[in-house]
Amino acid sequence: MWKGVKGLWNVIKPYDRLPSSRVESDDEVPAEWFGPAEEEDDTELESDNSPCCVSTSSLAKTTLQPKTFFLAVEKDPTSLQHRAEIQQRTHLVPIKLSIYLVGDSLWVDCEKGYNSSTYKPAQSKSKQCKLESTTQCADCLIGFVERSPGCNRDACYNIIENPLAEILSRGEILTDLFQIYYFRSRFQNNSSQLLNLFLSRKFGICLSSSIERNGIIFIGNSPYMLNGGFDALRDLICTPILNSPYDIVRDKKISEYYIKVSSISINGKNVPLNKTLLSLEKKGGTNISTDLPYTMLATSIYNAVTKAFVAAIPKEVRSVPPVEPFTTCFNSRDIRISRLGFNAPEINIGLHKKKVHWTITGANSLVKVNEDVVCLAFVERRTID
Repeated sequence: MWKGVKGLWNVIKPYDRLPSSRVESDDEVPAEWFGPAEEEDDTELESDNSPCCVSTSSLAKTTLQPKTFFLAVEKDPTSLQHRAEIQQRTHLVPIKLSIYLVGDSLWVDCEKGYNSSTYKPAQSKSKQCKLESTTQCADCLIGFVERSPGCNRDACYNIIENPLAEILSRGEILTDLFQIYYFRSRFQNNSSQLLNLFLSRKFGICLSSSIERNGIIFIGNSPYMLNGGFDALRDLICTPILNSPYDIVRDKKISEYYIKVSSISINGKNVPLNKTLLSLEKKGGTNISTDLPYTMLATSIYNAVTKAFVAAIPKEVRSVPPVEPFTTCFNSRDIRISRLGFNAPEINIGLHKKKVHWTITGANSLVKVNEDVVCLAFVERRTID
């Protein structure tokens, strides 16, 4: 991936095309796949990579420079993971990837059926290895084992993480072709050129809470157009991304996105919190995660938030027995529904400034677990605070 667009994308399964999200307006035409060029340039270009850690191959020269690319994102009904699809390799095959914001690299399982004529392992001390900030080089061959994707002589490697299996592993860095959507007209190029020539190191994520509707990831500059020609950046609030702690295993800073949370209020009333748990300097803090299906809170914060939420919800709303993994659930027939989802107490997360806050309405604070029950969509982190 691109530096600054940190995201470990793990292969889920290499088939079943993901339904694309069509984004149209008066200014933007429907997005299309950008495809292989008619001419080829053998010059090797730099890009980000990663077991196989994927980089890209070089393609044709072009004067067309689109500003925004996007990926349609679906929510898997079983794992509740958010997934996107790209076309990868030569010949192209659809690959479903799990969105993992904390990861450093785009990676795929290259030991099972990885066939591509544009595959190329990154050699020790090459540009690809330097871009990945890795000095790990190795020879995975034993005896007369045949070379194959993920197993080559004098190749460089990176530490990759599988959040679903909760393991760290070593992945060979490689380059190969892949394709994604873009806005306006057809673009024929590759991600190395996107990185080096023009693509802004920005991204935006809008994840759907429903398995029936797609979310979207924007890569590059605005506008970030949604249905109806609405630019999502117009009404966004801004808060700084904080530096993350040091990762001893990877010998570099953790690739997590932390933000400053100063308070939590429900229906305008502040929730009493242990502020130490909100401080990144004191080994607390708040990070943005895409692999956890629900917001996870430290025990004392979780207890305070659930208590305040129950106190703020209308008296006619009946509590019902909890449904795992939740502990605070209600009779759905007692809660009205508006254009903002369930008519629930408004939760405001105070950020880095007094008047800057993140508002969570009933559409995201409550989850429907069955026809009769909705639950507060927060879970307890069952560890010591």
